[in-house]
Amino acid sequence: MLLVVSGQRGQRCTFFTDGRYTQQAAEEVSGARVVIAKRPALMEACDAAVKGQVKILGFEAEQLQYITFSS
Repeated sequence: MLLVVSGQRGQRCTFFTDGRYTQQAAEEVSGARVVIAKRPALMEACDAAVKGQVKILGFEAEQLQYITFSS
């Protein structure tokens, strides 16, 4: 599961998860668009960042190693 916050002052939020959490995401996620990923959520989020032409991307180093992101 990933939450992507984008836009000026975090105006747009998208929550990426897989099909195992469809109902839980619908019940518990508010203030964000929910995307049920067909592939790993990280791949879907990265593709969305590329498609959205994100220039700067931050992530929590404790949860995602830089080598994962850069490959």
